[in-house]
Amino acid sequence: MSYADQIHGAYPEASQELARLIVDVANQVDADPGLLADLINYETNSTFSPSVKNPTPGSTATGLIQFIEKTAEGMGTSTAYLATLTAEEQMDVWVRAYLVDVYNAKGSLAVESDLYMAVFYPAAIGKGLDYAFGPTVTAWNRSATTGDYVGYVQGRSNLGALLSSSSSSSSSSSSSSSSSSSSKPVAVGAVLVVLALAAFALSR
Repeated sequence: MSYADQIHGAYPEASQELARLIVDVANQVDADPGLLADLINYETNSTFSPSVKNPTPGSTATGLIQFIEKTAEGMGTSTAYLATLTAEEQMDVWVRAYLVDVYNAKGSLAVESDLYMAVFYPAAIGKGLDYAFGPTVTAWNRSATTGDYVGYVQGRSNLGALLSSSSSSSSSSSSSSSSSSSSKPVAVGAVLVVLALAAFALSR
């Protein structure tokens, strides 16, 4: 069974074409396609909807990886426009462009926690599961560390890694990700609000 078939089987909300695109984009940034599917599942609250919005008052986070308005504007678009696209269009053009930019700035996203942090908080890429977020992040989300966030994604996963080479952390951090929790962070992708604060070379 192909990776795309496995993704579609685990997440029927993702069309076969969307699943194929998830595999394609993952390959482009050295990520595990199963983990990228898990991340999108988590960020969209299991809807795989390109127009799903973060319900937190004041949040502009929208779509498959919860683009915030400032991020969208930096890419030459808007969250309103992104919400009009199909999931396949958003994945093929905008999610691809965003993750490739992170990949070019930060390097391979082969490590599970690095892939997740590419969307959640890019400044934490490469810093391991024990990396502690500051008050700006925790004010929007109950994840206190990278490991917390990884645990939340894993807790919602129907799939997991598809590549045998995948690992959870790029460091020898002693703490594992938090146990699968039934309490999801306050809002899907809310902490993307702090993307503008992350010190990486994306055009924001």
